Amino acid sequence: MTTQTTRTRREDAIGAPPERPTLVPAERYYSPAFAQLELQRMWPKVWQVACTVDHVADPGDYFEYRCGPYSILIVRGDDGALRAFQNVCRHRGNSLCAGSGSGLRELRCGYHGWTWDLAGALKRVPRRKGFGGIRMSDFPCSRPASIPGNGSSSSTSTSTQRR
Repeated sequence: MTTQTTRTRREDAIGAPPERPTLVPAERYYSPAFAQLELQRMWPKVWQVACTVDHVADPGDYFEYRCGPYSILIVRGDDGALRAFQNVCRHRGNSLCAGSGSGLRELRCGYHGWTWDLAGALKRVPRRKGFGGIRMSDFPCSRPASIPGNGSSSSTSTSTQRR
């Protein structure tokens, strides 16, 4: 690939580079409109640090990470594995947990009581009769992304295990 081809691709992707260094306009640091634009177009698309393993050191520990309208729940399962879930009930969209804490045994929606274990499997649907032939396995707690070293629900990694 030639330098010219590389330059053309770069210009296509981000525009022509400036002739000289530029300053970031100060308004970018305090503008509500720019902050809203970042929430819509940037933050949902980039990696973020939600918490450290110290926040969820023991089984049953949990930590809610929020970025704008998005809420992610990080939990340490009974098997020692770290898992991240969208902090939302699959039935009615209610939050499952708020803040951080310890001693969590299950994820339960306060609206209708749907309950998941800490591995994300749906375990209880009160008053199931109204749902017909619902298969519990069709409604796991939603995962936003996997955590490196925790590919399966039963595996653990030395980088995520408490020593």
